[in-house]
Amino acid sequence: MRISGLNLAPPSCLASVRATRAEDDLRQKLIHAFQSDEEEVRSRGFFESLGRPEEWISPRESAEVWCIGCPCGQDRGKIFGVRVGDEFSAPIFYACLACSNRALIFDPTLHGYNAEIAKRKRKPKKDPNATFAMHCRACKTTVWHPVVLVTYQGELDEPFQSRLADFFDVILIGGVCVKCGYTGFRYDAECA
Repeated sequence: MRISGLNLAPPSCLASVRATRAEDDLRQKLIHAFQSDEEEVRSRGFFESLGRPEEWISPRESAEVWCIGCPCGQDRGKIFGVRVGDEFSAPIFYACLACSNRALIFDPTLHGYNAEIAKRKRKPKKDPNATFAMHCRACKTTVWHPVVLVTYQGELDEPFQSRLADFFDVILIGGVCVKCGYTGFRYDAECA
C-alpha cells in the first residue's frame, strides 16, 4: 500500500512514548538501510515476473519512519528486549536516560496486523524479562536516538481504514548510535 504522502498517526504501540515522523534526510537514510537499491530492483523484477495486473508499489513507499523519545523531552535512550541466545527478541521496551521511564514499544501478541485481526484479549502471563540492551554493531554502546520503521502492504477495507496505522505488517527497531553515528536496525519482525 502506498502510504507516502499520507498523514498517518503513529501506531498505537508507540502511544506511551513521544513519536515524531523522521525528517527527510534521516528518513531516506533509514529507508535505504531497510531496503538497498539492489533489493529494490530485485523486488520489482520479482513482482513483474509474476505478471500481476496491479501496479507495483515500492516497499520504500509503503514505509513510515518514527523517531521515538520520552514524553519528558529526552530523545536518547536504551532499547531493551529479551535475549534468546545471542539474538534480540520481543517484547521491546524504550528506557529514558533522563527520567528512567520505561515504556513498551512492541509486542507481537499485541501489535501489528496479525494482532489487530485476531483482536483477542491477551491472557495475563508473565513476559520474559526484557533486560538485554540493544547494542550498536560498530561500537557496542547501548545508547540510541531510537527509531521505528513500519511497513504496510495490501489494502484495508472499512472499518479498518480508520485504524490503518495499527495494521503494519513489518516493524524494524534501531536508530542512530549516540556514540559513533551508526544508523540501522537491530530488530525486525513480520507481523502479518
